[in-house]
Parts: sequence; C-alpha cells; structure tokens
Amino acid sequence: MLDRLQALADRLAAVKHLVWKLVLGGAMLSAASAAFGYLVLGSGQQHQLFRDAGPISLLSVLQTLTVAVLGLMISRREPRHGDWRDYNNFWFLAGVGFLVLSFDALTDLHGVVGGLLDAHTAIEPRFGFHRVSDAIIGLYMLLGMGVTLIHIRQLLANPDALGYFTVGAGLVLGMIIFDGFREQTSWNWVVEETLKVFAGSFFVGSFVARYRWEQQDTTAPEDAPSTRHLSTA
Repeated sequence: MLDRLQALADRLAAVKHLVWKLVLGGAMLSAASAAFGYLVLGSGQQHQLFRDAGPISLLSVLQTLTVAVLGLMISRREPRHGDWRDYNNFWFLAGVGFLVLSFDALTDLHGVVGGLLDAHTAIEPRFGFHRVSDAIIGLYMLLGMGVTLIHIRQLLANPDALGYFTVGAGLVLGMIIFDGFREQTSWNWVVEETLKVFAGSFFVGSFVARYRWEQQDTTAPEDAPSTRHLSTA
C-alpha cells in the first residue's frame, strides 16, 4: 500500500506546472457545471452539480486526499527520532488533518454535528456565522492556522511550498466568508465551491513542492553537498 502511495506521489512530482493545470481544470469544470445547472436545470439551479456527490465536490475530496497522501509521504522522509517527534512535524499533522477533512467532506460531518447542535442546544453567539456548521468550518481553519504557526519554520525553509500554501489558505478564508457570513444563494454556492477547488490546487502544489525538495536531496550522491532546489509546481 505504501509503495503505491509513494508511486502516486512520484507521478505527481513529475508533472510540470501542476498547480496551474489543476486551477485551469477546476475552473473549466466549475464553469461547465454551473452552465449545465443554469441552462438545463433552470435559473437558480446552477449550484446543483456543486453539492453532495457532484463533480466539484468529488474533485475537492480528491484534492484533499491527495494532500493527505503527500503529507504522510513527506513525513516518512523527515529525520527519525524514535519518539513523539516523529509525529510532531507539520507534514504529518497536515496529512492527518487533510485526511480528516476528506472524511468530513464525504460524510458532511460538520453539517450533521452542526444540525444536532442547532436542534438540541441554544448555542450563542455564533460570531457572525449563519449556522453552527459554518462555525465548525471556521474552527477547522483556526486549528490549521495553529498547527501552521507552531511549525512555521518547516514552511519557511521552502519558499515555493510556503507561497502556494499561503495562497491556498487565503482562498479558504474567502470560501469561509462566502459560506458563513453571506446569505446562501445559488451563485454564492458556486463561488464558494470553486474557491475550495482553487485552494485545493494550491495546497497540492505546496505539498508537491516540498516533496520534490525531499526527493532531490535523497537522490543526490552521498558525498555531494545538498542541492535542494524547488522546481516549478
């Protein structure tokens, strides 16, 4: 199983301009899905292929799973200590985090939990969010920011990885604003899910950049100085 995941990571690392190909593909799929919903299903229905098991939602889940795999593969190449430090690094924790996000997206866990809390509790305030489930998404982001800040040195060592990650985080913030603080309309749903796909593209690029950095160092001759250089993701 690990060998197959490693092979997948190697194939992704070999793709040039991966981020922009993912962004372009996501934009084209989003535009086609919105056009189908509007023209075929009717005005106000352009979001229908962006929900549940629609193509945009499935693409987003595939992206988060890819980031999770890359994070776990990167963590396997980090220096080993034989104790808790083997798991207390950004790439392992981020890999696990994106794995959880993938499970949440497939099961709508935050929606289910938020619905239960809405129905059986009187949680106030919601800090401006329309629903408790939206606030849970905001909490996910805060946890992610916390892990990132604690391990920021591991990102600072990789300018390309840091740059792509920063753009991805900014797009997630935009998605949360569209989802949590605005009235839910069909077009808002389209924008929100499209931002999610764009964010996933940049997160994949960030982790691929780090993976390439690790890959180049481990394939260098033992007596040669480290020449880690981030190629274009």
